[in-house]
Amino acid sequence: MSEPPADPVVSVVMSVFNGGTKLPRTIDSILNQTFTNFEFLIVDDGSTDNSLKILEEYAHADSRIRIISQSNQGLTKSLNTACFAARGTFVARQDVGDSSFPERLLTQIRYFDSHPDVVAVGTRALRIGPGNEPLGLTPNRSADAVMHDLLMHGRGLVHAASSFRVSAFRKIGGYRDEFRIAQDIDLWLRLSEVGCLIETAEILFSVEFEISGISGRNHAAQDQLARLALKSLDLRRNNLSDSAVLDEVRTICDTKTASVHDPKQERCLANYFIGSQLFALRDRRTRHYLVAALDSPRVFLRAFAKLLVSLWYCRRVVTNAQILDEA
Repeated sequence: MSEPPADPVVSVVMSVFNGGTKLPRTIDSILNQTFTNFEFLIVDDGSTDNSLKILEEYAHADSRIRIISQSNQGLTKSLNTACFAARGTFVARQDVGDSSFPERLLTQIRYFDSHPDVVAVGTRALRIGPGNEPLGLTPNRSADAVMHDLLMHGRGLVHAASSFRVSAFRKIGGYRDEFRIAQDIDLWLRLSEVGCLIETAEILFSVEFEISGISGRNHAAQDQLARLALKSLDLRRNNLSDSAVLDEVRTICDTKTASVHDPKQERCLANYFIGSQLFALRDRRTRHYLVAALDSPRVFLRAFAKLLVSLWYCRRVVTNAQILDEA
């Protein structure tokens, strides 16, 4: 059993709710980092599967893992719990199902060390489908001006692939629970008030997409919340209260949380999304997902058109290694 670091440089933070089937791969990706001076804070957010048992087994084998067990409180509150308990100088985010490449922590820590004005460092990511299909890469946004422009348009770092300074996080008060379905963009905008945000050009992370995890029902609300986060930033910069904005944010989040949705429709939209990504890569596996999307009137015509074109346009199988080699 390894010894816990007395003074960890990094606190890797993750929240888990019923993620037992994916936990081993994700945890292993952190434990196999080339940078080893870290603690791994994992919040079990009221899981009802075998997640806690798996976490306890890993914690017994590696004392860098610290488990926080609680009743289900949601991602935003769980992240705050872990981040405010962090002993490291930096927090590195991680989500269940995603994987950090071995050099991720080392690369981000070196960037912090050489750029004292930077408060958050992201990285590019490989996107992976439910069948381990490559869905492409996140764009290269390594220039300062690019990130500033993205923030001003309500976009930011890949949340789960980011690291940030604990001191800056605590200075701004952490995540705001009002933005619980868009907590990341609000965090990036508030961190931008105390320092710079950067995304490295290296590809150091993989993000897994699942049919059950892709939903179109929050996209419009997240766009609204991003605009409200920008409005909140503007009010604070002018020394004005943003309480009315936060009231509006709560209303949007409460409405989306309570709204009734159609699981079949959401599955069709998710299949169409994945099929479209594979279509762009000319991967013949697009047809499986486009056929599954045909049950939705919203995307039927687009899915059918792409399906027909794919018969001659999409004839290869692309691997994750090919995507990374071509980057």
